[in-house]
Amino acid sequence: MLIEAAVAGALLAVLTLVAVRVLAAASLERRRVDQQVIALQEAAGAMQRVTALPWDELTAERLAEVRLSEGAPRALPGAELRWTVEPTEAVPAAKHIHVQLSWQSPNGAPQRPVRLDYWAFAPAGTTTETAEGDAP
Repeated sequence: MLIEAAVAGALLAVLTLVAVRVLAAASLERRRVDQQVIALQEAAGAMQRVTALPWDELTAERLAEVRLSEGAPRALPGAELRWTVEPTEAVPAAKHIHVQLSWQSPNGAPQRPVRLDYWAFAPAGTTTETAEGDAP
């Protein structure tokens, strides 16, 4: 009877340890997914603000002024937006705008960044020569 109780106690301890580790892993994964969702929302919000800018202001310098929301640094430690603007030779004139949002996990490990792209086309009547003058 004593041996059975000892075995049952050992089994219970092992199962408790496994359950705690599974719950800890699930919690970390949930936090990572929450951060990914917040990062996607932040990048989409920043891109939405950019899409409202006039064609002439779609430059790398101007986009560098676009910031994340006030709560982003708390939710996404080390968050950083990186913008690129690539004018095209196409007709009609267009600019390929790319944003990348990177951040770190609470333990400092870099997380997979969120990337979004947007194609902006010149207003009607804008020639390719005029549009190329906007290049960064």
